[in-house]
Amino acid sequence: MIKSRPAAHSHGPVIDYPRDTTVHEVFAAVASAAPEREALLTPDRTVTYGELDASATALARALAAAGVSPADIVAARCGRGIAWVTAYLATLKAGGAFLPVSEKEPPMRAALLVADSGATAVITDADESLGEIPHLRTADAGPAATALPSCLPGEQPAYVLYTSGSTGTPKGVLVTHRNVMRLVTDPGVADYSPAMRVLQTTAVSFDVTTFEIWGPLLAGGSIVLVADDTIVNPRRLAAAIERFRPTTLWLTSPLFSQIASQDSALFRPLRELLVGGDVVVSRHVAAVLEACPGLRVVNGYGPTENTTFSTVHVITADDVTGPIPIGKPLANSSAYVLGPDREPVADGQDGEIYLGGDGVAAGYLNRPELTRARFTADPFRPGGRMYRTGDLGRCRPDGVLEYLGRIDDQLKVRGYRVEPGEIEQTLRAHPDVIDAVVVPHERDDNLGGRFLTGYVASRGEVDEHELRDYLAARLPAQLIPGFLIVAPELPLNAHGKVDKSALPDPLAMPDLLAEYIAPRTIAEERIAGLWQRILGIESPGALDSLFDYGADSLGIARLAAAMTDEFGLDVTVSAVFSRPTVEELAVFTSGGTTGSPQS
Repeated sequence: MIKSRPAAHSHGPVIDYPRDTTVHEVFAAVASAAPEREALLTPDRTVTYGELDASATALARALAAAGVSPADIVAARCGRGIAWVTAYLATLKAGGAFLPVSEKEPPMRAALLVADSGATAVITDADESLGEIPHLRTADAGPAATALPSCLPGEQPAYVLYTSGSTGTPKGVLVTHRNVMRLVTDPGVADYSPAMRVLQTTAVSFDVTTFEIWGPLLAGGSIVLVADDTIVNPRRLAAAIERFRPTTLWLTSPLFSQIASQDSALFRPLRELLVGGDVVVSRHVAAVLEACPGLRVVNGYGPTENTTFSTVHVITADDVTGPIPIGKPLANSSAYVLGPDREPVADGQDGEIYLGGDGVAAGYLNRPELTRARFTADPFRPGGRMYRTGDLGRCRPDGVLEYLGRIDDQLKVRGYRVEPGEIEQTLRAHPDVIDAVVVPHERDDNLGGRFLTGYVASRGEVDEHELRDYLAARLPAQLIPGFLIVAPELPLNAHGKVDKSALPDPLAMPDLLAEYIAPRTIAEERIAGLWQRILGIESPGALDSLFDYGADSLGIARLAAAMTDEFGLDVTVSAVFSRPTVEELAVFTSGGTTGSPQS
C-alpha cells in the first residue's frame, strides 16, 4: 500500500451535502414547498413542480403494482421531453434504477440493452416489445393505496448508463443516489439556485443529463426542453435562448465549436456555458469570451464512471493561448496522476489519471471482473475507492490538471465514448466479412474534427451501402463510421496483425467519390449550396453522397435542420440518412419532382 502522499495529487474542497438522501426525496421537498413553481418548459407546454410530482407518483405506483422493487432496473424508451423526465422520476420514486434507452437506438440494440440489464419493466409509449416484461405507458397510474419505498440509503442505485465496450459488448455503469447528490450540490460546477434554468441539449443516454435534470430540479430551478433540430441549428438555438432566457447551457466540445464558429455572440444571454466531452478548441472559446463579456465558461471533464464531471475549470482569457486545462476536482473528490505501477509521480510529470471520492460509481452492471479491474481501493484515502480512467494527464503545482490523451484505443467522437472494438466485432459478425478494423482520422472543416473509418476485408459481394445498413440496425448513430472501405483483404504487418499505417486515408482517395456531375436542377443547386454552407463541402456534385465525405450523425442533423429552414419542410435526420445524395435530397424536397436549373 502506498503511504506517501503523491505530488501530482489534487483534492476538491470538503463540503456538507445530503450524501445519505435520495434524489427523489429532495425533489419531493422542493415540490411540496413550491408546487406552482415552473419545473419543465417546452414550446407547447409548461409543467409545474406539483404536476410533475403528481404524475411521477402515479406512474411510480403503477411500476410498484407491476412488481418493481427497490434496486430493480426500469428501462425507459423515450425521447427527450416531459415523458422522459416523468419516467425518470417515477422510477426513482418506485425505488428502481433508471435505464434510458433512446428512441433513436436501433430496435435490436434497444432489446439487447434491456435484456443485458435484467430490467424488470419498460416504460414506453411506442407499440413495440422489448422483452417478456411488463410494458407501461408514461400516463399509467397505479392504485392510490400502493405503497412506495421510503428511507432508501445513499448507496441505492439511481441509474444505469451503457457505454461502448472494448470487447464488442456495451457495458452498463451503475450510479448511486450519493453519486448524483455529490454532483448537483457542488457550487463550483454551476449556480444551483431557484433561478437556475437549464436548456437541456444532450441525448437521453448521455451522462450529462444527470447535471441537466437534477441540477435545476433539486434546486427549485427549471428545465427547457426543445427539439433536437433546434439544438444543432444556431439560428433556432438563438431563438430558443431568446424566448426561454435560460441561465445555463451545456454543449459537447465539437458542437460548441461548430456553433461558436458561426455565431460566437449567440451565448450572450446566458449566465454560464459548460463545454466538454472532448478537447475544447481554444480559438472558439477565445471568440466567445470576447463576444460575451461576463459569461462564465466552464470546461467539464469526467467519465460516466465518476458521475458526469470529475474536474472543472473556469476558462479565462489567459487559458486560450494554449491547451485548455481540465481543472481541479469537484467537492468531496480527488484526482491522482500515477505511474504504471500506480506509484506517485511528480507535479508536471505525465501519468494516468485516477479519480476518487464520492462520485465514483458502484461499478459495471453484472461485470464483476471488469469492475475489479477498473474500480480499486484508494490507497490515499482509507476506505475509499478510485476509478482508473485510461486518460493521460499531468498535474501542475497549483493542483490544476491537464489532459494529454488516452493510453488505449478508446476514442471520443462528438463527445461520445467510442470503443473501436465494439464496431469491429459488429462488422465481423456479418457473414461476408472476413476481418475489420476501425481507426480515427482528423479533419478541420465543418464536418467536425474526428471521424471514424471502417476498413473491411470481404469474402463476398458486400458493399459499403449494405454494411452501413447492417450497422445502422445494430449500433447507435455515433458508432457508425463516416467512411466504410471494402477490400478483398487488409494489409498485415510482419506479426500478422493489421498494419494500420498502410491503410489508405479516405480523404486522399478520390475514387471514393462518384463521377462529378454538376447540379442540374434548381432543387439540386439549393441542396448543393446547403452542403457547401453548412458542411463546408466544396462544389458537391449531383451524385455525390454525404458518406463519400465522411459525414457523421451530427453533420447530418445540422443539414436536416438547415433543410427544414430552407424548404419549409419537416426534414428529419432519418430522411437525410436514407437519401444521402444531392440528387435524392433534391427529389425529396421537390415532392418527387424535378425542375429546370435557373438561367
